[in-house]
Amino acid sequence: MRWMTFKSGGRELFGYVDRDEVVNVVGVAGNSCATLKDAIAADSLSDLGKLEGDRHALAGVEYCPVITQPNKILCAGLNYHAHREETG
Repeated sequence: MRWMTFKSGGRELFGYVDRDEVVNVVGVAGNSCATLKDAIAADSLSDLGKLEGDRHALAGVEYCPVITQPNKILCAGLNYHAHREETG
C-alpha cells in the first residue's frame, strides 16, 4: 500500500493511494492521527488502510513531503559522483 501526504482545499491530509485517487483517512472512523508521522508512530497503518474516507483525484491535489516535519534529515555526500572523486 502506498501512503502520501497531500493538500486539498487548503488542508494538509494523508491517505493511501488507490489507482488514480488518494483516500483521505484523517478524521475517519475515530482516527486520532493527524499526520502520517503520527500514524506510523502509533503503528496503525494496517488499520487505517481498511478505512474508506473521501476520495481525491491525484491530479487535483498538491503533493507534500511524505513526512512533513521529520525529527532529523540524514544526507550522504557520497551520493554525488563529483564529491566522491574529490574526497577519495
